[in-house]
Amino acid sequence: MNYYVKVLQNYVNFNGRARRSEYWYFFLFNVIISFALAIIGTMVSGISNSFSSQDISENEFNQ
Repeated sequence: MNYYVKVLQNYVNFNGRARRSEYWYFFLFNVIISFALAIIGTMVSGISNSFSSQDISENEFNQ
């Protein structure tokens, strides 16, 4: 986690180069965070879609 924070602290510092481990840990954390957010987004979207489909079906039966 220190590699990720170090990259964020030095993102405007263009002197020198990042070590290979800093780059790959930053990449790894970004991939993990992206997958986690994608899964959460899919679950939330699935829940909201199931509620909206129930509302539509209930309205059809009431008419």
